[in-house]
This record gives sequence, C-alpha cells and structure tokens, in this order.
Amino acid sequence: AAPPPAATAEEEGEVRRRLLAAVPSLVRAEDVAACVREAGADGLDSLPAEALCRLVLLRSGGALPALPESLSLAACPLEPRDALRRAEQGAEEGALLVKGDAEAGAGCGLGVSPPPWGGFGDVVGETKRQLKRTTLVAASDLRAGGGVEVVGVPWLLQQFGTPPAQREALLHCEHAVSGEDYVGGASSLSLGGFSGIPLADMPPQLASSSLTPDWWPSPLPVLTLSMGGASAARYRLSPWGSAAIHHLLWGAQLFVVAPPTPSNLRLLQQSGHEAGGGGGGGGADFPRRLAGAQVVMARGGQTLLLPSGWVHASLTVEDSASICWRWQPREQLAAALAVVRADWGELAAEVRLAGAVAIDSLTRSMWDLLASEVREASRAPPGAPLKPAQATLLRALSGYLDRRRACTPRAVKLPGALLERTAALLSQS
Repeated sequence: AAPPPAATAEEEGEVRRRLLAAVPSLVRAEDVAACVREAGADGLDSLPAEALCRLVLLRSGGALPALPESLSLAACPLEPRDALRRAEQGAEEGALLVKGDAEAGAGCGLGVSPPPWGGFGDVVGETKRQLKRTTLVAASDLRAGGGVEVVGVPWLLQQFGTPPAQREALLHCEHAVSGEDYVGGASSLSLGGFSGIPLADMPPQLASSSLTPDWWPSPLPVLTLSMGGASAARYRLSPWGSAAIHHLLWGAQLFVVAPPTPSNLRLLQQSGHEAGGGGGGGGADFPRRLAGAQVVMARGGQTLLLPSGWVHASLTVEDSASICWRWQPREQLAAALAVVRADWGELAAEVRLAGAVAIDSLTRSMWDLLASEVREASRAPPGAPLKPAQATLLRALSGYLDRRRACTPRAVKLPGALLERTAALLSQS
C-alpha cells in the first residue's frame, strides 16, 4: 500500500512554529545554546523541525530517556475517510495522523470534534461539578523523580489551574475512564454541556469500522492530562498489542513511533528483561536501533491512529488532554497476535494485561473466528489463491491456536481437522 503523502512545507512550518513557541518554557537556555552549536546553526530559529523535535524530546523536564538514531518527521494529517481505509488494510500502513473534524469539514470527521474551550483552566468549574470529588487519579510528578501517586481530583485541578511559571510540579496523569467516576454514573461525559465530546464511549464512526468481534480484550479508555514538558518517560506497547486511537482534546503532543518488525520487538523485549520491565533503557541498543522510527505531532482536534504492535512514547509540548481508545481492526489481528505470543519477561503483565480477559473464552472465540474464516475462504473457486490479508490472518490464527491446542475448550469440535483444513488453504497461496 502507498505510504501517506509527504509533509507539505505549510504543515512542517506549523510543527516548527509550535515547537519554537514551546522551547523557552520547556528547555533550559544552556541546553538550547548547546544544541544550536552542535547543529552549526545561526540560532534557534534556523534549526530544522527534526532537530527541534529532538531538542524538546531529550531536554524537557520529563524528557524521554533516549531516541532512535534515525527519526523522520511525519507531519501530514490525512482526511478521516482515507485514514480509516488505510488503517483497515493492515498494520503495515503505519501511524496515521488524522485531521480534526473542523479541518475535514462537516460530516467527514471521526466524530470527536475539538471542544470550544482553549485549555484545562476553562473547564475547571464544570469538571468540579460533574466529576466526583472522591475520584482518585494516578499522577506522576516528573520534578520529584517520576514516582506515581494517587491524588484527589480537587488537588489535581488546582495544579493544572496554576500558571506554568508558578508550578512546583510537572504532572503527567493517566486515568482509566468509567461512568462510575461521574455524577449520575453516565457512561460518557460531555464537559461544559457540549455534545460530541465523549470521555468514555468510542465515537460511532470509529466503533463501526473496528472489525474485530466483541471478544477481543478492550481495556477502559484512558484520559491523559499532561503538563507541557511532561511524559510517561518510557516506551511501551498497547495492551494485547491492540491498535489505539489517541485523540487530542486540546494542546499538542509529540509521539515517537516505530513499527512492530521482529528486530524492533526483540529490542523492546531485551529492554524489558534487562531493565526489569521499564521499557525505557536496558541496553545501549534500545531505543537507539529502532528501525523505521518517526516523530509525529498531534494537535488539538487531531487524532493519531496507531496500528497494532507499534512501539511508542510521547511527550507533551503544550498543556494537553487526550483520550485513548483501544481499537482492533480484524486485518491487524495478525500483528497483535505476534505481540501476544512473544516472551515479554517482566513486561508480560503489562502487555497481556493480566486478569483483563478470561483466556478460555478468548481462545474459544478465536477458534470460532478461524472456523468462520475457513468457511469464507472455502467459497473461492478451487485452486484460487487466498487474498493476502486472508492468508495473513489464517496463518496468524492457526499458528497461535496450534501452540495452545492443549488448552482448547471442550466446546470446540474437531480442532485438529480445522487446523488441517487451514493448512491446506494456506498451501494454495
């Protein structure tokens, strides 16, 4: 499939403008001067966008531990319909930045329009009214060593309402959203009384294009509130290797992403084993040798579609709020299964999200999917080769289930015969 079109000068210029405005508040003056000297540039304004990205990612208060040696800028927001079509073709399509509804035009967006307010301070009063004061949020203070503490909502709102120059903390907060957090217990919340800004329910346009059956593990959506310069400070995978949707409600964030090639996944596995599960170091090769790495800036209203199994990390350029849904197109299931089957050592509980799903029920559902795919493939004329996407999915499912044949639920009839029929179909491709 064709890669996304190259960034235009206008789009790259917008990324540079945002970064230049943010650098003075995120990076110490001496680090800026050193970067300019190393680049042989005349000044900060003359640095290219890639160099500004590296400066912010490595020198902010909550900087990432390291970056891939090769890191290209991907800065071309796609039309929503084009992005969804590409995402449904497979994980090799890459990370896709999608235009906000306002950019795409009425009726053409993803259904997650940017809110009409400009930042966290604008909604403090309304949030206090609707969000239960007893709700607890996990927050990391990057100025105090990055340890995670459980804090109350009133304190959190007070911190974000403080002007950046007066803040004593650099906070990055991730909170799994459920209706129980809100007054009235609704499944979703529209802040400020505006419709179309769900914080729990996936927008219908996206839910309808998720081709995986309901049985695939789907953790609660995650609301992230992050101050400029903060990050999760490590590289990670989405639970169960799922595809993910990161929608920026406001602000701007830089995402460092890399495809799930065998070599990239091995590097992340080694980092998890050597660093005890941190995913941020553990050997000089990670993340330095990640291949095909890109940096993407998502701005308020825009959405990043991250394919199954992609390694990623992020850093906040401006005070930001984002919502993340796990989203698993069936065509990307093969990439997710490759992640699930791998040996992750200390990272296993995070990658497989232990306890989030009944394995027996999941395995049975995968047998059902394999049977359905074999029936569909058998309708083709005799001797006709399988479609590439069909073959990829059949190969991934049969490989996963064959290794777990001893754990096959009793309700599955003749699993051996089904695997043999799958192998016969694959032999024609």
